[in-house]
Amino acid sequence: DKARADLLALPGFGPWTVEVIAMRALGDPDAFTPTDLGIRVAARALGLPDTPAALVRRAQAWRPWRAYAVQYLWATGDHAVNRLPA
Repeated sequence: DKARADLLALPGFGPWTVEVIAMRALGDPDAFTPTDLGIRVAARALGLPDTPAALVRRAQAWRPWRAYAVQYLWATGDHAVNRLPA
């Protein structure tokens, strides 16, 4: 869409950054970051495909809610931020 294209035209903004902005700032429930290392590691741990192209194909079934899947995958990772006290 136009917002993504405008952001991609800016120096230093790549697909990952644009999708995270779409997810967090623009509220796009279908934003998806298949190149994110945390997503790929979590997908592999859950028995899902872990290459960006294969993740895109698998995530078609999650439309239009792929951003929620991203949040879930990020939360499953073994990372210090996921172990912070509630």
